[in-house]
Amino acid sequence: MGELAILLILFGMPLAAMYDLFRQSSIDKNKVLWALIILLIPFIGPLIYLLYTRVLDLSKK
Repeated sequence: MGELAILLILFGMPLAAMYDLFRQSSIDKNKVLWALIILLIPFIGPLIYLLYTRVLDLSKK
């Protein structure tokens, strides 16, 4: 059961980050760079992206 949770995190986070990346309009210039970070750095890449975009959203409010 624990292995399933790990697999869901390892595959779900990059999918969620990629979906969010291509949905965002404020990151147009760096989409390719962010896509590479998300895909090439397992777990940490999507985590960095998701945290970074949430901080940007909070700073705009």
